[in-house]
Amino acid sequence: MLWLIIVLIGIETNWPNLEPEIVDFTMNYCARQGIDWKSLNLYKKLPDAVHYQIGDTDEFIAIFFARDIYTGISTASDVYIHGYDPDYNTAHGMPPVIVVHTGDATLRVGQQISVVWGYWIYRSFVFFETSSLGPGATISNGTLSLYGFQDYSIQDFDVVVQNGQPAHPQDPPVSDDYNCTYYSGNGGSFNTSSFTTSGYNDIFLNGNGLSWINKTGTTKLCIRSNRDINSNAPVAGNDEWIVVYAKEAGDSYAPKLVLNYTTGISDDQIEVSKPERLRLNVLPSVGCGNFSIEYYIPSNARLPISLNLYDATGRLVRCLTLDAKRLTPVVWDGTDDSGHRLPAGIYFVRLESNEFKETEKVILLR
Repeated sequence: MLWLIIVLIGIETNWPNLEPEIVDFTMNYCARQGIDWKSLNLYKKLPDAVHYQIGDTDEFIAIFFARDIYTGISTASDVYIHGYDPDYNTAHGMPPVIVVHTGDATLRVGQQISVVWGYWIYRSFVFFETSSLGPGATISNGTLSLYGFQDYSIQDFDVVVQNGQPAHPQDPPVSDDYNCTYYSGNGGSFNTSSFTTSGYNDIFLNGNGLSWINKTGTTKLCIRSNRDINSNAPVAGNDEWIVVYAKEAGDSYAPKLVLNYTTGISDDQIEVSKPERLRLNVLPSVGCGNFSIEYYIPSNARLPISLNLYDATGRLVRCLTLDAKRLTPVVWDGTDDSGHRLPAGIYFVRLESNEFKETEKVILLR
């Protein structure tokens, strides 16, 4: 058998070509059921399920899953908070003057310096109701999108997503949520050099950002400038801040969160079966050769059992060797029994015993 290694949280598995979330579902199920996951052999991957054989037994496990997309817009709690002071360190920390812009149609991110008022720092907060995902969801990727309104960034900077959950920001936010010590990490970013005011600006969430999604409640995210995060003071005449639309500007402009996720089903819906007939699977179904032919022969099957290839006229072109009761793929390289390359066309793979017969069609390209 060809063994490929997938590393998931430091654990090696023997299931090739599976997405990490599917591996995660499988291993979690095995842990709950007391099954040694190392005994499972991948049998077949379908669009909505993965089938495994338990060791060399006649038992199979089919784990079903569903792929879905969450699309949500920020709630009316989204807001920007700004503080200012003649001293940058004071403005950066908890200045005497902090303003919570509740109900504003825009959000601001970044820093500037005013001759009259000193240093201004803008921090924004967005909220998404993500409880519909459910605790069983495994998120594969996500994007936070902000619709641009105005660009004041003479000095370009990174717009960074940070996390302060579960405590901060509060919902709705208060002046205390301005405190930068509540927020940490980098969940994804984009640079203002690519900022547009004619559409959405996308922040692709990294592993940190995806881990901050609250699958059973409200996801609360802080959006800051990387120069604010690094305590880099702005320079006079070199503003570094942008304005994006808030929920109050309308749903067509509101901050948007899109998540691609997979959900597994409950244990009582997982199929455990003992097939009583031959099973056959060929990957790919169209190719230039090196077709992987996977098969299963139940213990009650009567010998002899054959695995043969036929052309479109029904002529036998290749006899393949079987390893009874194993899931070791047999590879067909597109040649006949004499080692000659066969022409392009339709061929049929047939697994056959006295009682059962399974056939799969493949298309050989040249």
